[in-house]
Amino acid sequence: MVKSEVEHKHIGLILDKKLNFNSHINAQIKKANKGVGALKCMSKYAPRKTLDMVYKSHVRSHLEYCDIIFHQPPADGELSTKLSVNMEKLESVQIQAAYAVSGAWKGTSTIKVYRELGWEWLSQRRWYRRMTVFYKIVHKISPKYLADCITFPDPPWISVYGRQLPNGEPLILTPFVPRTDKFSSSFFPSCVFSWNRFLTSVQRNETDINKFKIKLLSSFKPNKCDYYGIDDKVGLRFLTQLRVDLNPLRKYKFKHNFADTSDELCSFGDGIDDIHHYLLYCHWYLDIRNSLLDNVSGLIGTNVRNFKRIFIKNLLLYGCKDYNRDINRAILH
Repeated sequence: MVKSEVEHKHIGLILDKKLNFNSHINAQIKKANKGVGALKCMSKYAPRKTLDMVYKSHVRSHLEYCDIIFHQPPADGELSTKLSVNMEKLESVQIQAAYAVSGAWKGTSTIKVYRELGWEWLSQRRWYRRMTVFYKIVHKISPKYLADCITFPDPPWISVYGRQLPNGEPLILTPFVPRTDKFSSSFFPSCVFSWNRFLTSVQRNETDINKFKIKLLSSFKPNKCDYYGIDDKVGLRFLTQLRVDLNPLRKYKFKHNFADTSDELCSFGDGIDDIHHYLLYCHWYLDIRNSLLDNVSGLIGTNVRNFKRIFIKNLLLYGCKDYNRDINRAILH
């Protein structure tokens, strides 16, 4: 007699009778949270590069195990950040890891922290992996029984490797007509929808899978903000906090309702205590600022005070691509 089970684990994926994957996601989050706790302890001693590698190698893998199966696309588009409850739970774990790796405060804009680290949203990575697998199916690199699950348009197309209509237009697949949201989120319906709507003609017509991956990844992966190999852990954390607009300056603490900050005015009384004021105007730091600007002027070979204020602020926080790596490293130091 076969015993009825509510859940069953199959090669690490917990299947439940409703196929909502709650148990699987909760189990993976529990494993990942242990790794995030270790990251928080390590953040006091290890450099950012090490923390980044530990997260990507040993923590994120738990959040992404079997993710092309349980992925639930955002209602307003695959690259949106408006996630379902389960997907939001997974993303919140990565956000906590991002705070630990970057040194940003809890409550900092997720988009700004991810841009600082060069991280993608987990939902974007799930979509990327789904579309990579689907590309193999469409181009018949995968077994035939998978390609049999999708319908190609008529008349037949002519192509040596890829799939293309006779008039040269990109292949548009016959969409599914799902009756439920759960089915529309499943692999084939969501991939066909994304293939038809979100991929460009260049992406769909790409005949090399590695080039396809590069083009797909470049559509959403942020460029990491460079810190030029600085190994000053404390200094780098302060620099990151200035970059992501949540730091000890009064404007940002007041905006986030810190109990010890009643207004956004500088304690010296000469303006709003924001990044521009702190770096360029506050009389409290006049002597230190003059020394800083003199040193930077010596590095770049011209008086930095002659530049526009916005350029000076960005130069002090991010460096400038017009100067070499050693100069930028010295400026940020």
